[in-house]
Amino acid sequence: MPARKSKHSREALANRDRYARPRVFQEVPTKRVIVVVCDDAKTSVGYFTCLKQLVRKRTALHVERSPHDRATAQEVVESAIEHRNRLLEEGVHDNDDHECVWALVDLEWDSERRAAAHQAKSFGVGQGIHVALSDPCYEVWTLLHLDGTGEMFMNCAAALARVETEWQKAFAQAFGPKAHADYGKIMPRIGEAIARAKKNYGANPRTPSWTEVFQALEAILGAE
Repeated sequence: MPARKSKHSREALANRDRYARPRVFQEVPTKRVIVVVCDDAKTSVGYFTCLKQLVRKRTALHVERSPHDRATAQEVVESAIEHRNRLLEEGVHDNDDHECVWALVDLEWDSERRAAAHQAKSFGVGQGIHVALSDPCYEVWTLLHLDGTGEMFMNCAAALARVETEWQKAFAQAFGPKAHADYGKIMPRIGEAIARAKKNYGANPRTPSWTEVFQALEAILGAE
Protein backbone atom coordinates (compact mmCIF):
# COMPACT_ATOMS: atom_id res chain seq x y z
CA MET A 1 0.00 0.00 0.00
CA PRO A 2 1.59 3.30 -1.10
CA ALA A 3 2.50 5.71 1.63
CA ARG A 4 0.11 8.58 2.11
CA LYS A 5 1.47 11.99 1.33
CA SER A 6 1.51 14.44 4.18
CA LYS A 7 -0.65 17.55 4.12
CA HIS A 8 2.55 19.55 3.77
CA SER A 9 3.58 17.56 0.65
CA ARG A 10 0.16 17.95 -0.96
CA GLU A 11 0.28 21.74 -0.44
CA ALA A 12 3.78 21.88 -1.91
CA LEU A 13 2.64 20.02 -5.05
CA ALA A 14 -0.38 22.28 -5.41
CA ASN A 15 1.77 25.36 -5.11
CA ARG A 16 4.21 23.95 -7.67
CA ASP A 17 1.43 23.37 -10.18
CA ARG A 18 -0.13 26.77 -9.56
CA TYR A 19 3.06 28.76 -10.00
CA ALA A 20 4.21 26.65 -12.94
CA ARG A 21 1.26 27.79 -15.05
CA PRO A 22 2.01 30.57 -17.51
CA ARG A 23 1.01 33.96 -16.12
CA VAL A 24 -1.13 36.20 -18.29
CA PHE A 25 -0.38 39.92 -18.12
CA GLN A 26 -2.68 42.63 -19.32
CA GLU A 27 -0.98 44.96 -21.76
CA VAL A 28 -0.67 48.46 -20.31
CA PRO A 29 -1.73 50.98 -22.96
CA THR A 30 0.90 53.52 -23.91
CA LYS A 31 0.07 57.06 -22.92
CA ARG A 32 -0.48 59.54 -25.68
CA VAL A 33 1.97 62.41 -25.66
CA ILE A 34 0.72 65.97 -26.13
CA VAL A 35 2.89 69.04 -25.73
CA VAL A 36 1.57 72.56 -25.10
CA VAL A 37 4.05 75.39 -25.58
CA CYS A 38 2.78 78.57 -23.93
CA ASP A 39 3.68 82.11 -24.86
CA ASP A 40 3.77 83.11 -21.21
CA ALA A 41 5.01 81.67 -17.93
CA LYS A 42 1.97 82.32 -15.75
CA THR A 43 -1.69 82.03 -16.75
CA SER A 44 -1.67 79.35 -19.42
CA VAL A 45 1.16 77.45 -17.72
CA GLY A 46 -0.79 77.33 -14.46
CA TYR A 47 -3.99 76.23 -16.20
CA PHE A 48 -2.46 73.43 -18.26
CA THR A 49 -0.33 72.23 -15.36
CA CYS A 50 -3.57 71.77 -13.42
CA LEU A 51 -5.19 70.04 -16.40
CA LYS A 52 -2.18 67.75 -16.63
CA GLN A 53 -3.14 66.13 -13.33
CA LEU A 54 -6.67 65.43 -14.55
CA VAL A 55 -5.61 63.60 -17.72
CA ARG A 56 -2.46 61.88 -16.44
CA LYS A 57 -3.88 58.34 -16.51
CA ARG A 58 -3.99 58.17 -20.30
CA THR A 59 -2.23 61.27 -21.58
CA ALA A 60 1.28 62.50 -20.93
CA LEU A 61 0.68 66.23 -21.16
CA HIS A 62 3.87 68.28 -21.24
CA VAL A 63 3.52 71.97 -20.48
CA GLU A 64 6.34 74.17 -21.71
CA ARG A 65 6.85 77.81 -20.74
CA SER A 66 7.57 80.62 -23.14
CA PRO A 67 11.15 80.44 -24.47
CA HIS A 68 11.81 83.71 -22.61
CA ASP A 69 9.99 86.77 -21.34
CA ARG A 70 8.14 88.61 -24.11
CA ALA A 71 8.98 85.97 -26.69
CA THR A 72 7.63 86.66 -30.16
CA ALA A 73 4.99 84.46 -31.77
CA GLN A 74 7.64 83.11 -34.13
CA GLU A 75 9.88 82.12 -31.23
CA VAL A 76 7.00 80.30 -29.50
CA VAL A 77 6.22 78.38 -32.68
CA GLU A 78 9.89 77.57 -33.27
CA SER A 79 10.09 76.24 -29.71
CA ALA A 80 7.10 74.02 -30.45
CA ILE A 81 8.82 72.72 -33.59
CA GLU A 82 11.92 71.86 -31.55
CA HIS A 83 9.82 69.87 -29.09
CA ARG A 84 8.07 68.04 -31.93
CA ASN A 85 11.37 67.17 -33.62
CA ARG A 86 12.75 65.88 -30.34
CA LEU A 87 9.74 63.60 -29.90
CA LEU A 88 10.13 62.32 -33.46
CA GLU A 89 13.82 61.57 -32.85
CA GLU A 90 12.95 59.69 -29.67
CA GLY A 91 10.24 57.73 -31.45
CA VAL A 92 7.57 59.06 -29.09
CA HIS A 93 5.62 61.17 -31.54
CA ASP A 94 4.07 59.51 -34.60
CA ASN A 95 2.11 62.40 -36.16
CA ASP A 96 -1.20 60.99 -34.92
CA ASP A 97 -3.83 63.70 -34.46
CA HIS A 98 -4.10 62.72 -30.81
CA GLU A 99 -0.34 62.96 -30.32
CA CYS A 100 0.44 66.51 -31.18
CA VAL A 101 2.27 69.67 -30.29
CA TRP A 102 0.39 72.91 -29.67
CA ALA A 103 1.66 76.48 -29.55
CA LEU A 104 -0.48 79.08 -27.79
CA VAL A 105 -0.10 82.59 -29.20
CA ASP A 106 -1.74 85.89 -28.22
CA LEU A 107 -2.71 88.36 -30.95
CA GLU A 108 -2.82 91.40 -28.63
CA TRP A 109 -3.74 94.78 -30.14
CA ASP A 110 -0.52 95.99 -31.69
CA SER A 111 -0.96 95.68 -35.46
CA GLU A 112 2.59 94.46 -36.04
CA ARG A 113 2.31 91.77 -33.37
CA ARG A 114 -1.04 90.65 -34.79
CA ALA A 115 0.38 90.31 -38.27
CA ALA A 116 3.42 88.47 -36.90
CA ALA A 117 1.18 86.07 -34.96
CA HIS A 118 -0.79 85.14 -38.08
CA GLN A 119 2.43 84.63 -40.01
CA ALA A 120 3.84 82.46 -37.23
CA LYS A 121 0.69 80.35 -37.28
CA SER A 122 0.97 79.76 -41.03
CA PHE A 123 4.62 78.80 -40.60
CA GLY A 124 3.85 76.45 -37.70
CA VAL A 125 0.99 74.71 -39.48
CA GLY A 126 3.33 74.10 -42.41
CA GLN A 127 5.71 72.39 -39.99
CA GLY A 128 3.04 70.15 -38.46
CA ILE A 129 2.38 72.30 -35.39
CA HIS A 130 -1.09 73.18 -34.10
CA VAL A 131 -1.23 76.89 -33.30
CA ALA A 132 -4.07 78.30 -31.19
CA LEU A 133 -4.52 82.06 -31.38
CA SER A 134 -6.32 84.17 -28.78
CA ASP A 135 -7.71 87.63 -29.46
CA PRO A 136 -6.48 89.65 -27.70
CA CYS A 137 -4.95 87.22 -25.20
CA TYR A 138 -5.14 83.88 -23.42
CA GLU A 139 -7.14 85.39 -20.53
CA VAL A 140 -10.17 85.23 -22.82
CA TRP A 141 -10.06 81.43 -22.43
CA THR A 142 -9.93 81.70 -18.65
CA LEU A 143 -12.87 84.11 -18.72
CA LEU A 144 -15.01 81.74 -20.80
CA HIS A 145 -15.13 79.36 -17.83
CA LEU A 146 -16.91 82.12 -15.94
CA ASP A 147 -18.85 84.14 -18.51
CA GLY A 148 -19.84 83.79 -22.17
CA THR A 149 -18.63 87.23 -23.15
CA GLY A 150 -17.32 87.94 -26.60
CA GLU A 151 -16.99 91.66 -25.92
CA MET A 152 -14.06 93.77 -26.98
CA PHE A 153 -11.07 94.13 -24.67
CA MET A 154 -8.65 96.87 -25.57
CA ASN A 155 -5.72 94.98 -24.05
CA CYS A 156 -4.81 91.99 -21.91
CA ALA A 157 -5.03 94.04 -18.71
CA ALA A 158 -8.72 94.71 -19.43
CA ALA A 159 -9.39 91.00 -20.04
CA LEU A 160 -7.59 90.08 -16.83
CA ALA A 161 -9.57 92.65 -14.86
CA ARG A 162 -12.78 91.01 -16.09
CA VAL A 163 -11.46 87.58 -15.06
CA GLU A 164 -10.76 88.91 -11.58
CA THR A 165 -14.27 90.36 -11.30
CA GLU A 166 -16.04 87.20 -12.47
CA TRP A 167 -13.79 84.98 -10.35
CA GLN A 168 -14.75 86.93 -7.24
CA LYS A 169 -18.45 86.56 -8.13
CA ALA A 170 -18.18 82.83 -8.79
CA PHE A 171 -16.01 81.75 -5.88
CA ALA A 172 -16.26 84.59 -3.35
CA GLN A 173 -12.50 84.94 -3.29
CA ALA A 174 -9.83 86.88 -5.15
CA PHE A 175 -8.28 85.48 -8.32
CA GLY A 176 -4.84 86.35 -7.00
CA PRO A 177 -1.54 86.35 -8.93
CA LYS A 178 -1.95 84.67 -12.32
CA ALA A 179 0.84 82.18 -11.70
CA HIS A 180 -0.69 80.97 -8.44
CA ALA A 181 -4.44 81.08 -9.09
CA ASP A 182 -6.38 77.94 -8.15
CA TYR A 183 -7.27 76.79 -11.66
CA GLY A 184 -8.70 73.59 -10.22
CA LYS A 185 -11.82 75.62 -9.43
CA ILE A 186 -12.66 76.07 -13.11
CA MET A 187 -11.72 72.58 -14.33
CA PRO A 188 -15.35 71.34 -13.90
CA ARG A 189 -16.42 74.15 -16.26
CA ILE A 190 -14.27 73.13 -19.21
CA GLY A 191 -17.29 71.90 -21.17
CA GLU A 192 -19.03 75.25 -20.76
CA ALA A 193 -15.90 77.11 -21.79
CA ILE A 194 -15.53 75.01 -24.95
CA ALA A 195 -19.16 75.57 -25.91
CA ARG A 196 -18.87 79.33 -25.36
CA ALA A 197 -15.59 79.52 -27.25
CA LYS A 198 -17.09 77.68 -30.22
CA LYS A 199 -20.08 79.99 -30.26
CA ASN A 200 -17.93 83.13 -30.22
CA TYR A 201 -15.43 81.74 -32.72
CA GLY A 202 -18.10 80.59 -35.15
CA ALA A 203 -20.23 83.73 -34.96
CA ASN A 204 -20.70 85.65 -38.19
CA PRO A 205 -19.18 88.13 -37.84
CA ARG A 206 -16.82 86.68 -35.24
CA THR A 207 -17.12 88.27 -31.80
CA PRO A 208 -14.55 90.97 -30.90
CA SER A 209 -12.77 88.62 -28.47
CA TRP A 210 -12.27 84.93 -29.22
CA THR A 211 -9.82 82.09 -28.74
CA GLU A 212 -8.80 78.87 -30.48
CA VAL A 213 -7.55 77.32 -27.23
CA PHE A 214 -10.73 75.23 -27.14
CA GLN A 215 -9.28 73.24 -30.05
CA ALA A 216 -6.31 72.22 -27.92
CA LEU A 217 -8.67 71.19 -25.12
CA GLU A 218 -10.72 69.06 -27.49
CA ALA A 219 -7.57 67.35 -28.71
CA ILE A 220 -6.38 66.66 -25.17
CA LEU A 221 -9.73 65.49 -23.82
CA GLY A 222 -10.48 63.56 -27.00
CA ALA A 223 -7.37 61.50 -26.34
CA GLU A 224 -8.80 60.42 -22.98
